[in-house]
Amino acid sequence: MEPSESKSEETLTPSSPGEAGVSVDPIRILRKHLLLLIFSGFLGVGVGGGSYVALSIFSPKYRSEALFEIRSGLQDATEIGAAKELDDDDIERRANTELSRLMDRDVLKAAVRSRAVQRSNWFTSQYVDEDGPRIEEAVDELEDDLVRAPIAKTALFRISFATASREDSQTIVAALSDAYLESTQSLEENRAKSIDRLFSSEFADTRRQIDDISGELEDFITSNGVSSLEDPRYSPELIAAQQLTDRIYTNQQASQSLQTQVAQAQQKLDGTLSYDEDDIRTAEADPSVSIHVQTVETARRDLTFLRSQYLDPSSPVVARAIQRLDSSEAALEARREEVVLRNLRADIRQAMRILEQTQAVSQSLQDEYSEKVQSLQSQAADLSRIENIKNRRDYLERKRDGEDQLVRDLKLFRSRDDARLVSLARTATLPREMAFPKPELVIPAGFLLVTGLVVGVVFLREFTDQRIKGVKDLSLVPGLRTLGVVPHLDEDPDGCTSFESAVTEFGQSVVAESMRQIWTQLSRKCAPTERRVVVFFPCTPDTGCTGTVLNIAAAAAAAGRSVLVVDGDFRRPGLAEQLGLADGSNGLGDVLGGSGNFSSVAVRTEAGFDLVGAGTEASRVVDRLGSPKMDELLNHARQQWDLVLFDAPPALAAGDALTMASKADGAVLLVHAGQDERGLLVRLANAVKQAGSEVFGVVLNQARTETGGYFKKNFRIMRDYSEVA
Repeated sequence: MEPSESKSEETLTPSSPGEAGVSVDPIRILRKHLLLLIFSGFLGVGVGGGSYVALSIFSPKYRSEALFEIRSGLQDATEIGAAKELDDDDIERRANTELSRLMDRDVLKAAVRSRAVQRSNWFTSQYVDEDGPRIEEAVDELEDDLVRAPIAKTALFRISFATASREDSQTIVAALSDAYLESTQSLEENRAKSIDRLFSSEFADTRRQIDDISGELEDFITSNGVSSLEDPRYSPELIAAQQLTDRIYTNQQASQSLQTQVAQAQQKLDGTLSYDEDDIRTAEADPSVSIHVQTVETARRDLTFLRSQYLDPSSPVVARAIQRLDSSEAALEARREEVVLRNLRADIRQAMRILEQTQAVSQSLQDEYSEKVQSLQSQAADLSRIENIKNRRDYLERKRDGEDQLVRDLKLFRSRDDARLVSLARTATLPREMAFPKPELVIPAGFLLVTGLVVGVVFLREFTDQRIKGVKDLSLVPGLRTLGVVPHLDEDPDGCTSFESAVTEFGQSVVAESMRQIWTQLSRKCAPTERRVVVFFPCTPDTGCTGTVLNIAAAAAAAGRSVLVVDGDFRRPGLAEQLGLADGSNGLGDVLGGSGNFSSVAVRTEAGFDLVGAGTEASRVVDRLGSPKMDELLNHARQQWDLVLFDAPPALAAGDALTMASKADGAVLLVHAGQDERGLLVRLANAVKQAGSEVFGVVLNQARTETGGYFKKNFRIMRDYSEVA
């Protein structure tokens, strides 16, 4: 029981309608409904043409347009051309700014209040009633329907408006253009007035400052007694001061020289410095010294004479002459020393007197120089203050001149048309053709609408259709394997007329080949574990389960297998009738009732397999299918035949089919293409698994080809291969 319980826990998840979209082949669906799509296309063109005519009569629209140009403006009123080229970002930003200003409700109201707009049919027919004109509602429509946008790669932006009348659309756009330009001009004038007020106040302040500074300059000159505004660098006082500087320098040099003389004389008196030749010559010029000089010279002459007379140097006469010379020289030296010292003392006294006089003169010159310098400094300070005041006045005068020039430039700037940042490039035009409807839009729109609606309905049906039509639909059911696909008899190229005997009588047909392929797949499932008892479950009645069992049995018998086919449908047995055997003979019901076994009631068919019918009507007791006798019979059948195939009733219509599934080794589910739904298949597979049987796979019966479909190609390959063989 444990294996059965584990198998019963395996359930399948039913696919949702959304999952069905995975199996939809758009090309196949479109080709399948090609005629419907062609008809819907013609119908759509007709609907579009009719809509165009109706809209042209009852709801025409004429669009008028005006263009505005973004300019770079002028930086100087005297410029000949534009100040600079604007890039695309600047143009787009400024165009969007101007469009926002144009859409201001005050501008729109001004346009609506214009006489031309209020006389237009657009305004009188919609916005004038007993209570008077409804300006706000008209402005609301302009806000909603007015088209405005920059023109790419240009310095232009446009506004346009569509009405049922050519003249009205032109009138409204022209009024909007005028209102916008007036608003822009008013804004510029207000800005200019604000600038004028600002400049007037600033200019008056500049002139007042000039007057104040001029008064300050006059007061300063008067109060400080400034008599000359000449540069002090060229004044007589500066020249006198420079002369005083020279004299002071000369006296300082003389004082230094005298101080040096006194110091040298004092050093000579102190004996730290030797007498120089000038000192000696000056002393020798003294009469008292000159006498001694003459005496020395006389003594030298006498000595020279005596030496020439007396040849003997040691003569007393010569000795006395030498003695007189030495005495005279000593007296000369003593007197000269005395006179030199006297002269030095006299020089010191005289130098000191001169030095005192020189220093007194220097001090007097220094005082006079200080007075001159102080006077010059005071004069320079006054002149510097005066210069600063004059510089401030000159600056303000230049500022005043610049302000005057700015006023003149502003007046010139405002008088130039090319100074405006926005100008009207093209006035509102009178439309020559309708803006709506346009045939190139309405007719394709009708075509797309009708065709799209038809295509949408077709695909919606395909997406919501849960019927199993092909292998792709089966692939959406998890856990189930497709054993094969059997085409409808009408789709068989070889003209198979009997589904139940396709393998035996129409062996070259596509149906027979499909059955042989199913047997090949089934044999692989049975062979590995010697699973021999297989139950075939149809999802619904008339699925072709009986014919499928007979064809697979014939294919297995042709492959050399011993096959037993058992009719397990006690309610609507049909196997014996399909093979031309008498219905009501002993069969499964009789064996379960104790009348022999399968070998005793089995009938050998022309196809080579054995057949056991449902049995006599009285013996067909459904409850016996789950009895131990059934297990005994199946064990005996597994030993005697290689393959035992049960033809079961629809599992969801007859509960006894699930009882048979619990006794079998495996089950094959059969689906009627284009009829059975995936949810039904999922429930059947879950019921079989819960009964304890393994689902070997699914067989899709009576599949029809579709334009460009999968089956048509496979069926053609089978037929061509059979013809070659």
